[in-house]
Amino acid sequence: PSPSPAGQGYDIQSKGKAIMYFSGPDRGWVFLYKRLPRPTSERTNYTQKDVEAVAEEFAEFPLTRTVKVKDVWPRMFGAGLTNLDEGIVKNWSFGRIVLVGDACHKMTTHLGLGFNHGIQDIVVLCNSLRKAVRAAPGSQGPSAKVLTEIFENYLAVRMSSVCSLEG
Repeated sequence: PSPSPAGQGYDIQSKGKAIMYFSGPDRGWVFLYKRLPRPTSERTNYTQKDVEAVAEEFAEFPLTRTVKVKDVWPRMFGAGLTNLDEGIVKNWSFGRIVLVGDACHKMTTHLGLGFNHGIQDIVVLCNSLRKAVRAAPGSQGPSAKVLTEIFENYLAVRMSSVCSLEG
């Protein structure tokens, strides 16, 4: 059950840990984040004991200005634990196929960062494609060579320090 009025949201961070909390009319959602000790590509199966250990570790973390994790944990409707994959693939296109958003860069969910980067991908890509379509002779659209150049430029722009995906 939500411990605060509907519409509240908090993103609280400290070294190696973070919490996101959102409240709805009847329920609140709490996301606890903890940096893994080392990068892994292995699948991890967590037990209920693991879930409880993370909850205990976060017990004193604030959800709001007046509520801590330990205040809501006993009344939780459900809880689970999973790893959140992060990373950036090297190749974002092949021929006439191009990737955007989580298909080419996955990141934690803090403040909608992944979603917002996906929107930026689409804007950069669509602006370039629009120019190429308008410049293409006839109704055949841009050539494969032009598309390759657009996709390479899109990757370069999105990976530049200006866009903060890499750096």
